[in-house]
Amino acid sequence: AGLLLAGVAVANFSGNDASVLAAQAYIAFFHLGGVLYHRKLRHHPAVGCAPAVFVVLAFIVAALRTNLWIAALGTVGCGGVAAVFVWLLVRTPDNDVEDEDDPQHQQQQQQQQQPDATPLLSNTGMST
Repeated sequence: AGLLLAGVAVANFSGNDASVLAAQAYIAFFHLGGVLYHRKLRHHPAVGCAPAVFVVLAFIVAALRTNLWIAALGTVGCGGVAAVFVWLLVRTPDNDVEDEDDPQHQQQQQQQQQPDATPLLSNTGMST
């Protein structure tokens, strides 16, 4: 990963538009993946703001090299690829059960909502 990031850093300062745009595509893909990763793990929404800043910067650089429409299309495309990677590679702590109609998911929800049936004084040795 370090060599790839070094290559992106070198490409960013290249005079070749294609190299700069490829570097920006990687930056957008990588950081959009970070945003989606935190979203899928249900972290606080503010956590995704840090990588989102770099997505905006990649969009701005791409827009300066091409135009707004090409930059927007490229950023959305990178987001789509990042979404596929997150879908394939990231598993949530609850085994990625997200389907509300899934019987296993419904059973887990019911178990979490049921209060503990043991009395409060049962383990203290006190009699009532």
